[in-house]
Amino acid sequence: SLATVDLAKVDLYTGKLSLCKAGAALSLLCQNGEIKRFAASSLPIGILQNTSFDEQLCTLGEGDVLLMLSDGAIACGEGFLCEMLRKYARKPAKEIAYAICSEVKSRLDDNHADDITVAAIKLVKGI
Repeated sequence: SLATVDLAKVDLYTGKLSLCKAGAALSLLCQNGEIKRFAASSLPIGILQNTSFDEQLCTLGEGDVLLMLSDGAIACGEGFLCEMLRKYARKPAKEIAYAICSEVKSRLDDNHADDITVAAIKLVKGI
């Protein structure tokens, strides 16, 4: 059996982000209107005996938004997702995820068999 790994670890004091991926779909980060993409080059865990995951590091700032997506969510294309992320980046994370997920679902036909999962993580200062 095999499993994809798509893991984000954020240090809330420093903003340091560690993204670990193995066979996982694309993730997107919006920082000041600029989109950065994070893709895994490694295979899913379980295909080969010594499969490892890719780790990518960056630092988040206030208002930055990380989108973690299932492969069904990227079926409409990366360009479309980047546009949506820029458009909604100032909204709360829940609104961003809902808007993107709804739009992807509306663009795909009813026979789309893959799941559509969107997780939005937004760094904001505490109250």
